[in-house]
Amino acid sequence: MIEQVMKEVYEENLNPEVACDRVRDEVTAKKFQEIMNDTLENLSSRELNMGLVKDYNAEAKLRRLVPEVLRDFFISATDVVFDNPVKQKKEGWSWKTPNSVYNLRGQLKPLGDLGREYKAFSFHKEDLDERPHLEWVTPGHPLYEGVRRVTKKQGEGDLAKGAKFIDPSAQDPYWLQIFRYRLEDGNGDSIDEQLIVVKVEERTGNISLKPASLFLDIVPSKSRDPVPRLPRDVALLTTETVGIALEEICEKQSMERGEKAAKVKSHVQTSLNALIRKENIKFERFERDSDKHKCIERVFDFEQRLDRREKHLDRQGRVVIAQNIPIALAFVEPMEIDTHNLPEGRTMPKQNKEVEEAAVDYVRNIELAKPEVHEVKSREADGVGYDLETWDAHGNILRFIEVKGKTTEHDVIITPNEWKVAERLRDDYWLYVVSNPLSEPVMRVIQDPWAKLEVETETKIMRHFLGMEQIKNEAE
Repeated sequence: MIEQVMKEVYEENLNPEVACDRVRDEVTAKKFQEIMNDTLENLSSRELNMGLVKDYNAEAKLRRLVPEVLRDFFISATDVVFDNPVKQKKEGWSWKTPNSVYNLRGQLKPLGDLGREYKAFSFHKEDLDERPHLEWVTPGHPLYEGVRRVTKKQGEGDLAKGAKFIDPSAQDPYWLQIFRYRLEDGNGDSIDEQLIVVKVEERTGNISLKPASLFLDIVPSKSRDPVPRLPRDVALLTTETVGIALEEICEKQSMERGEKAAKVKSHVQTSLNALIRKENIKFERFERDSDKHKCIERVFDFEQRLDRREKHLDRQGRVVIAQNIPIALAFVEPMEIDTHNLPEGRTMPKQNKEVEEAAVDYVRNIELAKPEVHEVKSREADGVGYDLETWDAHGNILRFIEVKGKTTEHDVIITPNEWKVAERLRDDYWLYVVSNPLSEPVMRVIQDPWAKLEVETETKIMRHFLGMEQIKNEAE
């Protein structure tokens, strides 16, 4: 009963004061003692997952950014790697598992049983609310993991050779060196395994870290020329740069995990010490040696368990670099624009970092002036498809904001990644277009631009154009 009441309070379906009254009215002293004993036993024996401590409100919204990327990878892989494209149906997707994936069913068994055919599945968990017969295919599902592993293995040779890309927003060429890293805790358990990208500008030699999502806004080049290699001294610097960044990540995660481990250890100590005290009290009351001997054995067991758990939790709080290796190199060139062949009425805006930064600063100040906004977080360097997040004082995300700065009436360019995120977030996604941010700013704001604006897509290299006239018409 208490468990159900706590669940209803957590889901905000029950007022805490009403919950207290219900517990007082319906739980007897005997029942409360039984619950307390069960809780102490459970705390003393269970392995607690520190990773469950999360900001669920923020996580729920941020998870919505992922499915399109997962879907696009899976669909592309079935076509390019397996030459067996998935089929889109009225409800979901269907695919017959190729032998190269099905042969991994033994390795994938811990994730679940791999089927020979999937007749209806989706990459979006929300689809299952209305169509529960769909299967949710996502990282961790045996089908998705099988496709990922086969794709990775077949692509290792190409990764070693490198690849060339086109960046429509770049002014100068640059390299992207991709590293794979893995972090472990002091028990040797993997806690994080990701890719990290180092950008090296060819002209200046500047080195900076970028998220792997950077690849969502560049496109493969048709050039068959070999990829220029990184100078040896620069390659050494990129490795050192990644190492320093990972050390900082380890330090930060060690602090966070150490705090969580200390909290968990406190609960474990409380429960086990309470059980030890109970056995000591029993020892004093018992008269028979056999009963006293059982108490001694129980106390010894609890003390041993407490020692093991404390050491294990201490090691869980430590984070070390277990792997850090370069796995691929890309060379990215600016797009050559043929201004003579632009569509009628189309002009080509130029990137201006100063204008963009001024526009973002202007929007940040506007948002911070709102009473409901407690904090504005920058996500410009994270490649998530927008520039800013606004948060209230309770840890809730209010808006995902993409900012465009302009000094002319040119069309607004929005990248494929930004447009996909706008499609996914809908009402939570806001487009702020700031004209003349360096002098007399004029801001136009559009909520859910994916629904309100029509894009013109350039097919030579994927990017979208939003006409300024419709932005003016739709702005709030």
